[in-house]
Amino acid sequence: MVRTLRTLLAAVLAVVVTLLAAPPVGAAPGVTVRGTVLDTAGDPVEGIAVSVSSGGASVQVATAADGTYVTPELPDGAYSVSFADVDGIAPLRPTQFWPKVWSSVEATPVVLSAASATEVTGIDAALPVAASVSGTITDTGDAPIEGACVSAWSGPVDESRWLGNVAAAPDGTYTIPWLPPVDVVFEFVDCSLPTTYLSTELAPIALAAAAVLSGVDAQLTLGATISGTVRDEGGAPLSNICVSEERGDDGGISTTTGKDGTYQLAPLAAGELTLDLAPCDDQPFLPTTLGPLTVETGAELVVGDTALERGTVVSGTVRDGGGSPVADVCVQLSDDAHVAGSDETGSDGTYAVLLAEGGDFRVQFVDCRDTPSLTGTSTEVTVESGAEVTGLDATLEPGAPATVRGVVTNVRGEPMVGVCVVVYLAHQQVLLGVTDSAGGYTVPSVGSGTWAIAYMTCGRDDEPDALPYVIDGATGVAWAPMWWGGAQLDLEQVEDPGPDPIAQGAVMVDLAPGGDSQHDVCFGCGGIAAGIEKDGDVVRAQFVAEALAPTGSALGAAAAPELTYTLVCRPEDEMISAAGLVATGTGNELSVAGAVEGAAYACAVAASVDGVLVARSATTVVGEVPEGSAGTPGQASPGGGAPGAASLSFVG
Repeated sequence: MVRTLRTLLAAVLAVVVTLLAAPPVGAAPGVTVRGTVLDTAGDPVEGIAVSVSSGGASVQVATAADGTYVTPELPDGAYSVSFADVDGIAPLRPTQFWPKVWSSVEATPVVLSAASATEVTGIDAALPVAASVSGTITDTGDAPIEGACVSAWSGPVDESRWLGNVAAAPDGTYTIPWLPPVDVVFEFVDCSLPTTYLSTELAPIALAAAAVLSGVDAQLTLGATISGTVRDEGGAPLSNICVSEERGDDGGISTTTGKDGTYQLAPLAAGELTLDLAPCDDQPFLPTTLGPLTVETGAELVVGDTALERGTVVSGTVRDGGGSPVADVCVQLSDDAHVAGSDETGSDGTYAVLLAEGGDFRVQFVDCRDTPSLTGTSTEVTVESGAEVTGLDATLEPGAPATVRGVVTNVRGEPMVGVCVVVYLAHQQVLLGVTDSAGGYTVPSVGSGTWAIAYMTCGRDDEPDALPYVIDGATGVAWAPMWWGGAQLDLEQVEDPGPDPIAQGAVMVDLAPGGDSQHDVCFGCGGIAAGIEKDGDVVRAQFVAEALAPTGSALGAAAAPELTYTLVCRPEDEMISAAGLVATGTGNELSVAGAVEGAAYACAVAASVDGVLVARSATTVVGEVPEGSAGTPGQASPGGGAPGAASLSFVG
């Protein structure tokens, strides 16, 4: 991907000193920052620009001949501090961040509080002589590339680790003389427009202070090009259509169509890809995908014209009870199968929802502001495919927000601590709560309307590719994340804009204005999908532990160990003296003989690890149901914490 290049800090810049205005008489006192900048031999370094900044205030001062500096008074806050050599006199020294680190991502803010101290001292730096790296950038034929650049990064290529960049000379040579003594990643980019060469990255190179390293060269490969034109169904060109490269799970480069509807996407690596085409703005056209397409190194592929189908549009204005337009109201159209489309009102209260096709929809309007104060409302609308429905307006009256709370337990009845509870308005708003030591959670300030609730693990930053399974600490088994009502939350196949709870079978929750809604769930309850039948004196069960992570999943070592399954059947009629029926095994089928013919049994399947219960199915009643029983032959009650779940007790 071609990244936006930053302008290299010119070595001839003079030291700019920005002083904050003195606080007015009677104002709260500020805090000064004081420190010393030395070289690695312990000698003072003069003329280093010390920047102390936060979102609300900043200052830049220069070190004196003895290496010391002091800032003017600064208001309370957390400040980042950096030390940069900008005097242009060799040898240059690398920029350092407090506390003596080489990237802003590793920096620690300096917290100022006048109530604690009016001066913070010891904010020092130790600046070595910088390392210097040079090399040549050429194409695969060894010809220098005019307009080539090289960027340096202190570790992975990330905005906060950027050290700077330089442009190569016409003969392809470059020198970066201001690098710190760290492992540096070099990225070589075609800076010319239009870009024709693919970027490349070298493995990290360990640099020492004052090192001079030459021969850090790179060859850039000529990229492929795809061009075409986007039109409407009538043949008129469409401008401002986003055209994006996609390769599997990885996105690529993108561009937009011009006034004549044309686009050119380059540079592209050789191989197979698809192109996603969608309006960059509110044009009423449906997105489409071209491909798979195969491109070759340096070649141009012309895909010709692509016609975008005009979508179905529903639009209107949302106002409050006084007639004023309301911004940040979420508007959502859905039916029994899916969330069909959504939009959020602008400052003028207007919205426009683009739909792939017509149908009968429920339209809901939800106050999505941080502090919702208006009551949500809904209506019904029938839309013909390709039509445009205008003037579907709504008025939201004052109303208090709702609160969602509940308790999360496991199948053994133990509280689940640290589970993330997501109150989710599909594709539009996410509100979060976390369970406490008793398994309880509270999510306040929810706009009244119809929401989904999801339950998953929190804090998987150390394993970014892992799915948010919830780990059972007693056994290492992992439960799949789930929606309220027990349906599994599937994130493996989800693409933007996010999971659709209706399509995934979530039980949607209606939240009333000012309501306090209780939603308890159980991980592992109803986590086994079982089909149980009775044939004469034999009960057979086929099942799958669909709520448990499969072995070899993205969880790796945390994947579920081998499970033991138990089928338990107990007579529904208390007059039957026969004992309960039990069968165990490790496969996905179990059967047990000895049932009384013509009698009904309540049956369920449980999964355990070393005798510890980790999941169970809902109870299914098979056979003839005794008079007065609530069960139905062959029908399972809902699980996963849904109301009314039937139950059999399992002794682990």
